[in-house]
Amino acid sequence: SNDVFVSKLDGGLTSLLASTYLGGSYQDYGYSLALDTGRNVYVTGWTESTNFPTTSGAYDTSYSSNNSDVFVSKLDSGLTSLLASTYLGGTDSDVGYSLVLDTSWNVYVTGNTWSSDFPTTSGAYDPVQNSSGDVFVSKLDSGLTSLLASTYLGGLYNEEGWSLTLDISGNVYITGFTNSSNFPTTSGAYDTSQNGSSDV
Repeated sequence: SNDVFVSKLDGGLTSLLASTYLGGSYQDYGYSLALDTGRNVYVTGWTESTNFPTTSGAYDTSYSSNNSDVFVSKLDSGLTSLLASTYLGGTDSDVGYSLVLDTSWNVYVTGNTWSSDFPTTSGAYDPVQNSSGDVFVSKLDSGLTSLLASTYLGGLYNEEGWSLTLDISGNVYITGFTNSSNFPTTSGAYDTSQNGSSDV
């Protein structure tokens, strides 16, 4: 099986300062990480392990998928302690591709979900799945105990969110790909029509 690894090297890449496995008994993949000012490490990816390590009080401590769940985990800067860890997903395949922190260390995650019951929040942009494969964007608190906001994003066909970032006002920017001719666009945008089978 595959495990996530998290490794820390010095600035000159001459010394391995810390390095750890992270995972359960089946397939686990890490795709993105970010640091807070305390140099705690936040990691996301996906897991097929029913025993992926979670922490007491985390948002979701139970594997809920038939295929894969997103995970979000927080380790200390020395990679010696798992400070917080949670699953995120529905009953179908869910994959986390990118993670970023805001100035309050809330965690934003994007990726792809095939779950019609992926957790969304009241007032979210799009609380209902649009196709078999949608982008998701979710926001958790820094302790990974609460889902603060979560939405689908997509059209009639498959989409995946591969990267996200925040501006100084806290707006969230996401990129990836879409196969949908009706992916949501806005009036006056640079290009409001699909150009090929897959568009950014």
